[in-house]
Amino acid sequence: MLVLAVAGFLVSEVRAQVAVPAGRSIEPAWQAERAFHLNRIMERARASFNDTLLKVQIGTLAPIDVDATRQAVAQMDALVKADSVRTSRPAKTGQEIAALRIKLAEALNALDLAAVKFDNGMITTKSINDAYLDVINLLLS
Repeated sequence: MLVLAVAGFLVSEVRAQVAVPAGRSIEPAWQAERAFHLNRIMERARASFNDTLLKVQIGTLAPIDVDATRQAVAQMDALVKADSVRTSRPAKTGQEIAALRIKLAEALNALDLAAVKFDNGMITTKSINDAYLDVINLLLS
């Protein structure tokens, strides 16, 4: 469902490129969208951490490293907070933003797949944490 939302943003971006007069930037809209995605990913990472704690409490057979997940969430949180206090960001063109949205959709799909695999004990906590960090780093680039 999130992929559809990103695709919807992509379509609206293409329309916005046509409708934006020369000399005006679509950058503020991208920054708002970027902040939205960062908040959603952080909420999702925290929820995943809570689910991991629950799995440990009920005693699943999969080896789960809670400390690594706690550290990964703290690292993601620190990255997002450090980015929020930055005063300047490199401006992106409409084409760069469109390409970034496509990469974001792919990263979110990979994260969804990793979450399913983790829930079924097919990958380690490091793999799911790396998937979250990939999305965060993509948005912060």
